[in-house]
Amino acid sequence: MAQTPKSTTKSVLYPEIEAERQRTGIGAKELSKYVTLPSDMNFDRFRNIIDGKIQHIKASEYNFILKAYALFPNSERIPLTVRKVNRIRRDIEEKGISKADISKSFPRYERFDVGTLRSWLNGSVTSAKKSHYDGVKAFIE
Repeated sequence: MAQTPKSTTKSVLYPEIEAERQRTGIGAKELSKYVTLPSDMNFDRFRNIIDGKIQHIKASEYNFILKAYALFPNSERIPLTVRKVNRIRRDIEEKGISKADISKSFPRYERFDVGTLRSWLNGSVTSAKKSHYDGVKAFIE
C-alpha cells in the first residue's frame, strides 16, 4: 500500500495527491484527458483516489497519479476567505444575479461553471484560480 490512511475525510488520505490537485487546479476529470489510465485502473477508481475516498491503493496507482500531475504547471490560486465568499454571496443576492449568468460570462477554456461557484459558496473549497475569482468579481461589480 502507498501509505497508511490518516482519516477518511476528502484528500487527507493522500496529502501529496491533494497538494498536486491544489497546485495545478486540476481534478480527476480534466487530468484523465491527458493520460492513459493503466489497464487495472478505471476512471471511477482514479477519481475516487484523487478525491480521497479509497483507503488502500497500490503504490503503482499512487505513483501514476503523482506522475500525471507532474506534467502540469502551477495554477495561480488565491485563498477563498470567509469574508470574500460572504461578499460574493451578498452581491449575488442583492443584485439578483444568477449563478448560471456568472458561469456563462467565462470563456469555455477557463473551465468555470456553476458547480465551481457552488463549491465556493458552500465552503467545500478553500482556494480558487485567480482568473476565476477576478472574473466573478468583475461580473458582479
